[in-house]
Amino acid sequence: MEELEVVRLLQNYRHDLLNHLQLIQGYLSMGKKDTAESKMTELFSHFEEERKLIQLHAPKFTLWLIHFNHRYDNLRIAYNIHIDRSLSMVDDFILTKCNKIIDLMENYTNPLELYEIQLDIKENELCFYFDGEFKEIIINKEIMSKDIDVSVHEEKIVCRFELPRNG
Repeated sequence: MEELEVVRLLQNYRHDLLNHLQLIQGYLSMGKKDTAESKMTELFSHFEEERKLIQLHAPKFTLWLIHFNHRYDNLRIAYNIHIDRSLSMVDDFILTKCNKIIDLMENYTNPLELYEIQLDIKENELCFYFDGEFKEIIINKEIMSKDIDVSVHEEKIVCRFELPRNG
């Protein structure tokens, strides 16, 4: 990552943090202590997930995920980590698969609509759950590959791939 990209990433990160803190301050100034506490809990939960993300020891994937919401105009991602092992040996593999999934799904999105993505990082797989109105998506051999599973489940498009046990 070039220096300018790192600075931009830090600026975006700082901007997001200040937005959260200003929102909490606003709720406190309006006397909405319960709402402010709820937002603080959400913020601490986010930082806990971020700590677990960093502990995966997959720097390329970590930077991709932290920078994701600023990279795409109409995609927003949240993540939960349910894994307790290093992914350093499969960092490039994960990054390649994630980019492939996002590139694939961008073909079915409306640029004027916001899409929410939930990413679950599990012991054996990564699962993307896409929520939003998608253009006609036909799950067929054309968009599926032998290593990425695409399905529709409870009105969400689910894309998943298995994590190798060893690099």
